[in-house]
Amino acid sequence: MSDYKTYMSLTDLESAFEITTILTNKGIPFKVEDTSKNFDASFSMNKADKSIMIFLDPKDFEKANSIIDNELVLNKNEINKEHFLYSFSTDELLDVIKNTEEWHPLDVKLAKEILKDRNYNLSDEVLHTLKKEKENELKEPEKNDIAWIIIGYLFSVLGGFIGFFIAYHLMTYKKTLPNGESIYSYSKSDRLHGRNMLIIASLSLLFFILYKFL
Repeated sequence: MSDYKTYMSLTDLESAFEITTILTNKGIPFKVEDTSKNFDASFSMNKADKSIMIFLDPKDFEKANSIIDNELVLNKNEINKEHFLYSFSTDELLDVIKNTEEWHPLDVKLAKEILKDRNYNLSDEVLHTLKKEKENELKEPEKNDIAWIIIGYLFSVLGGFIGFFIAYHLMTYKKTLPNGESIYSYSKSDRLHGRNMLIIASLSLLFFILYKFL
């Protein structure tokens, strides 16, 4: 699953089954993983506390978005007016639309419809702006705690595997944008720290080996 990236995170098996059925019917390869224990891959145990991750090849992200958007039809007449999204403020509804990967596609569609019912001008320009805002937020490097850097150097000097792990994580960890693009999670300076840690950890390990056996 190394080439697959997180496409969608859902909280119930029924929704996950609905999405994966569409992907199966349209011939889009995917993988499913439950972040909690005792995952039932057949979806026969419908527990609301499940957290289901759907993974796709990044090149299929936009294709899957288009297919799912077309396949899932929202019928507002069948939706209870007590649905929680009706209690959301305009800003909260816009946040739902911006963070599509965190919501069921039908929730996103309903958020759009509610805004339209409130006479909010949800133009293509607004949708494009929300999409760009999300992309820009995701492109921002992870904020690294200076204590994490110090600990990394400390363990690197000691020659422990924790130092190697922190170094490798800083140097290689990536995140996936909604369009499937993969970018480094940490800034260039943090990745440089990771490289330095790796060099120090390697030299420290070599020193301890030579000291022990020579």
